[in-house]
Amino acid sequence: MRLFSKDAPKYGARSIPHNSQLETSIGANSSIKGSLHIDGDARIDGTFEGDIAVVGKLIIGATGRVIANIQATSIHVAGAVKGDIVATDRLEISETGKVWGTITALALHIEPGGVFQGQSAMQSEEEPLVLEAPEVLQ
Repeated sequence: MRLFSKDAPKYGARSIPHNSQLETSIGANSSIKGSLHIDGDARIDGTFEGDIAVVGKLIIGATGRVIANIQATSIHVAGAVKGDIVATDRLEISETGKVWGTITALALHIEPGGVFQGQSAMQSEEEPLVLEAPEVLQ
């Protein structure tokens, strides 16, 4: 998938990637409070408040409204999320997506029109670059 391509797949209110096995879906007319622990892909088009842990892809649809601490392999936000987010792979915020909170992810992509307000930290398996002053020759 190319990040800045017009051909990039869209994850709006009703579309799901064709190569995905959706395990759990919270509909647009649903409102849930509590903790979700899902082994597989999930989609939220309704309202959720609490904690979310997904081993797989989490899609917050355009009608989704989430106030939660979220941990998932990859996350796509087309709706609104408030809380701390940890994506062990990538976080995508679509043109209709809004995120308020702290993001930790291996990769972060925000489409034009997408909103992110908060702090972000990039995960990396690489050692951080150490910058040292050059040696002074005498």
